[in-house]
Amino acid sequence: MSAAERGPLAELRNRRGERLEFAFHAPASRAVVILAHGVTSNLDRPYLVELGDALARAGVSALRFSFAGNGGSEGRFEDATPTKEVDDAASVVDALQSAGFTKIAYAGHSMGGAVSQVRQMVGIQ
Repeated sequence: MSAAERGPLAELRNRRGERLEFAFHAPASRAVVILAHGVTSNLDRPYLVELGDALARAGVSALRFSFAGNGGSEGRFEDATPTKEVDDAASVVDALQSAGFTKIAYAGHSMGGAVSQVRQMVGIQ
């Protein structure tokens, strides 16, 4: 992965220490949208790539990532649960906040979208 694709993050790991594959669409913006895929998918789905590119063209940064056990991320797909994916998403939020992003939004497809709802219901910050 090139430095441009990493944006301000050298690497991304979840709270279990598993490396999460990611790609960054980075205009000069302190706002970022996290883009999450559905079950059995990964960050390279064409709709996520195009959405990331469209956000960047509009001046908003975007970060696509693969949940643990999917795509090039570490971990086993068999261990994936909604709770574990919520934790992965929380790790992404934490990393972006540490990198100085002040406005963070989240958009997900299928299970990736459900993750945001589960996070709100169980009160995970």
